[in-house]
This record gives sequence, structure tokens and C-alpha cells, in this order.
Amino acid sequence: MILNKILSWNKLSILGISLMLLNNISCIDYEDNVNPNEVTEEMMEVDNLKTGAFFSQMLRRVVIINDGDKLDSDYQIAQNLSHDLYSGYIAATLGSTNHNGQYNFQEQWVNATFDYAYTGIMAPWQSIHKIATEQELPEVDALATIVKVEGMHRIADTFGPIPLSRMPLGEVFSGITMGFGIFFFAVFIQQPDLLLTSQVSGQWMTVQFSWTRILEIILMSIPLVTLIANIMLANNTCDLEEDIRNHRYTLVYYIGKKNALKLYFVLASLPWLLWLLYCLTGFLPFWALIGLLGLVPAYHSLERFLKKQVKGETFIEAVKSFVLFSGVYVLTLLVALIFNK
Repeated sequence: MILNKILSWNKLSILGISLMLLNNISCIDYEDNVNPNEVTEEMMEVDNLKTGAFFSQMLRRVVIINDGDKLDSDYQIAQNLSHDLYSGYIAATLGSTNHNGQYNFQEQWVNATFDYAYTGIMAPWQSIHKIATEQELPEVDALATIVKVEGMHRIADTFGPIPLSRMPLGEVFSGITMGFGIFFFAVFIQQPDLLLTSQVSGQWMTVQFSWTRILEIILMSIPLVTLIANIMLANNTCDLEEDIRNHRYTLVYYIGKKNALKLYFVLASLPWLLWLLYCLTGFLPFWALIGLLGLVPAYHSLERFLKKQVKGETFIEAVKSFVLFSGVYVLTLLVALIFNK
């Protein structure tokens, strides 16, 4: 109703109101629009408050601090309630079983270790590091780094010293776990007895598996393994410069961008070569050769990525290649299943 009324006004009235609003905005003196009680830059320079405030944030996550009327800090949650209870360094004196000491994990306690480290240690450290670099205060930077290491070693003890994303193994792990692992379990849950059987007799248990059928699954999943690995490879190729700045040494860093593109070409081409081989050897029905028509869009996608490696523009080509091949693969298997019945 209000909108209709405004639109019914003549153009001159609307123009006049617009000019009046612009005039009011232009008359505002933003220098006067300042909180008089706000801490100024000059105040923060006194007694190194500019960096000291960040130090206190970091220390709360590293040691127990006497915070007024009681001993309390994030250290207690991230260290004592999470890891010390779990490992048995400390034990609960109450009869409750709702804690990590009884392996009844409290998600908020476990998550606190990671969250406090990155929000309460790394973020303040970055601020101190920036200020210390700008003001040429190496001793301040060194002290902040010591506190950071003291706090972040807990992350290394808990989640591992080197994330897989910083190692040249991302392509291997992602390809195997998602390309083979998901494919294997999709088959296994349908007819587990065809792949694995077990028999218990007294204290003995015999496990048998069909290595021929597992080998068939491995062969059939290789195209998915290579294409998923290629998604990770494409991502790391596009992010090479940024990863180096962040000390992330992926496979692309070790083999070089030129060789990474050659590897990308091989991994993108291999699924289609295997498709031809599967049709000729009977893994797939011979009529599935029609699926090779997908080579046309796959080639154009490959060509676009090899020409330009930009995360926001061409990384998607690796995903498109996977979706294209997987779609043709699933459709072929579905049609073959229907006709076999």
C-alpha cells in the first residue's frame, strides 16, 4: 500500500525528496561523529597495550589464569576436561559418567581444543605479528611466537602434526577413499556374502574373501579414483602460489606446475581409455562403446583447464569431467542391469 502511494506521486515530488535526503547526508560532518569515550591509537601505545591485549587473549588458552574470584580459563576446557580426562591424567571425583573420563565424549569439549586454538591463539598472534613487523619489534614477535607454539602443540598432539592437505598425498587419499572406498561399500552392502564371509568356531574365527571379485571392483573403480584425484590436483594447481605463501607443500609444489598439468592430462584421459578396454574385454557390454561420445565434452573441458588454471574460472572443469564420466558410467550400469534381467 505504501509503495503504491509513493509510486503515485509525481516525478517532481520524488526528485525533490531525493535531493533533500542527499543534502542532509552531505551536511553530516563525519569527523564529529566519533565516540568521545573510544580508546584512541595514542592510548593503545601506552605500556604496549596494543600488543598486550592480544597476549592476554592467547594466554587464556595456554595456561590457567586467576580471573578475578576464581581460577578459570579456556585452558581448563581445551586441556583438562577434554584430553586429560580421556588419557587418564586426571579423574572425576563425582559419580557422574557424562564426561570424557568414561569415554562418553562431550562434543563441545573436544571441539574447544580446535576452536580455541584458531580463534584464541592464531588470530591474536597474527595481530601481534603484524604490529611487531610494522613497528620493528622482533622481541615482541618472538614472545608471541613462543606462546603460539606452546598453545598450538596441543593441536598437533590431538589432530596430528601435519594435516594431509599440507602433504603431497591429498590426491592419493582422496582418490582411494572416495573413488574406491565408496564404490566398494556400495557393492558390499548389496551382497556382502559375495565378497566376504566369516565363521566362528570356539576361540577361532575364519575370514574368507573373494579376491577375484575384489579385484574386479578395484578395476572398475580406477576411473573414479583418477577423476577424484584429478579434482584435488586441479585445486592444488590453481592454489599453488597461495599454498606456498601459507606453507602448504602439496604434490604440485614438489613436481612443478608443468608436470602437474601433464599428470592432470593423464588422469583425465585414463578413464576413457579404460572404458574402451572394459568394453573390449567384457567388463562392460560391447554396446557401451556408445558412451565414448562423452569424450567430446570431456576433451573440451580438459582443453579449457590446460589453457588456464584459475580457481574461480576453470577449477570447475575438473568437477565437470567427474560428473560427466560418472553420469555415463551409472547410466550404462543401470541399462546393463535392466537388460540382464
